[in-house]
Amino acid sequence: MPPMGSTATYSLRWCGSSRLHLHYVTAGQKEAQLMLCLHGFPQNWFALRYQLQEFKKQFQVVALDMRGYGGSDALRGKQHYQMEALLEDVHGVIQVLGIKDQKGFTKCILVGHDWGGAIAWEFAMNHPDMVEKLIIMNAIHSSILKEYIACHPCQLLRSSYVFMFQLQRLPELLLSLGDFQLLKDTLAGRKGGIQNPERFLTAQELETYIFGFSKSGALTPALDYYRNIFSRSPMQCKDMLVPMLVIWGGKDVYLEAGMIPFLEKYARKRCLVERIPEASHFVSEDQPDKVNQLIWSFLQDSD
Repeated sequence: MPPMGSTATYSLRWCGSSRLHLHYVTAGQKEAQLMLCLHGFPQNWFALRYQLQEFKKQFQVVALDMRGYGGSDALRGKQHYQMEALLEDVHGVIQVLGIKDQKGFTKCILVGHDWGGAIAWEFAMNHPDMVEKLIIMNAIHSSILKEYIACHPCQLLRSSYVFMFQLQRLPELLLSLGDFQLLKDTLAGRKGGIQNPERFLTAQELETYIFGFSKSGALTPALDYYRNIFSRSPMQCKDMLVPMLVIWGGKDVYLEAGMIPFLEKYARKRCLVERIPEASHFVSEDQPDKVNQLIWSFLQDSD
């Protein structure tokens, strides 16, 4: 585990429609521009720890526990994990923690991986006035995923777990068997987990993820993200008006890289795609030095 240095942990009371607490870890100066980092499944803020430490030099970096994960509130009922509610959380965090620029706008650097990347994409698409630059890692918008699956059945096989998650109670049971062995294999298994021997998760780091799911019913909110994919008409992908960096681990066993051109066609500002062939789906932990270098280069370039 890397030394966390001068980080601080806070709980933000976001008084939106659900009046919930969101837990986050922050590093850097409060007077600096906000870099908001959103994690995916089955993780928490800890997945973005390398970015938290690297970018505190220039930004107020905030790694958020998404609602239903880690130290954030977990409301009962899948309706609380619809995309609209998740976007409201992001909007509230930026409003509360961000600083206004010279024109009076509150803009952040928005970073997301997996589900966090899908949420970041959706937010930047709908609120381009609040995002200066967007960085997504091994993530795709749900409507692009459905479009791609329609003509690429191999992706359907890779996404088979999404259909299993639609069941009630059974996924929670299966994922919790053997002290959450399936989740451990997802993160650290030879096939789909982190590939870089120098970044293999230690037992302590794995426990950082698993502990949050060990409480009774704690897996359900994370699975409810998936259960909402088919519960209503999907949000349609629209033009992306924010400069975007896409970082893609080439050994992702869940998402095919063939989806990237489908994503690029919505970009109306600069869209830079950077592939890391040796990295897994969990690219921010697998190759953090390369990821951080790519992000710095993207942020320093003028658009």
